[in-house]
Amino acid sequence: MNVQNRLRPGTRNDLSDVLPLAQPYVLLVDPSSLCNLRCKWCPSGHEHIIAETKRAQQIMPFELFETLVRQAAAFGAPFRVLRLYKEGEPLVNPRFEDMVRLAKQSGCFSRIDTTTNGLLLNPERNRRIIQAGIDQINLSVNGVSAEQMYRHTGRRVDFQDYVRNIQDLCEHRGTVVSSEELFEVVWGEKYLDNNNTVMAHVARLREKMKELPRRPKYIKTIWGVGYTIE
Repeated sequence: MNVQNRLRPGTRNDLSDVLPLAQPYVLLVDPSSLCNLRCKWCPSGHEHIIAETKRAQQIMPFELFETLVRQAAAFGAPFRVLRLYKEGEPLVNPRFEDMVRLAKQSGCFSRIDTTTNGLLLNPERNRRIIQAGIDQINLSVNGVSAEQMYRHTGRRVDFQDYVRNIQDLCEHRGTVVSSEELFEVVWGEKYLDNNNTVMAHVARLREKMKELPRRPKYIKTIWGVGYTIE
């Protein structure tokens, strides 16, 4: 088993060396404060806590997210991370993938990640999330059987189907590489926005591989993000 530290050691600064910050390192945005579980240890699982704290129970409108991305651009430099998760289950928001895609295309964030309980994953949605360009998905699994899931979360699930959907996500995960990254690694020069070198070389590769330009089988274009190989 390959166990990785989600904190990505070696990438964290001692804040005493960098304060005051010109901008935050991480921007947390909650796509949905609603959750599809009622975990015993979480405020979302207790209606009286929600009522007492007057915590909003809603899905973030996409128009509000668009405004947040425009405001993030005003900082002039990318945030290290956009974290699409806080109180609720992010995939409850039906436009979660659109949020990822917009944020990725904006260039305002070096990485985009989320944490999900995984119950709303399925093969079709897995593809959409991957193709939107998300960098990291953390899975919060609340049991290793249907009985444990029900005991901890108050919801009955088809556990085998749940596992299959997570397995499908892992098997079809793909790394999307931007034109900028490809150009700078291959040619060793600074990439310019109007440089079509990568596009031209990808077209030649597809031609040699006898791929249909409009329906490539192996080298896929993720519009506004980059390329991935399947």
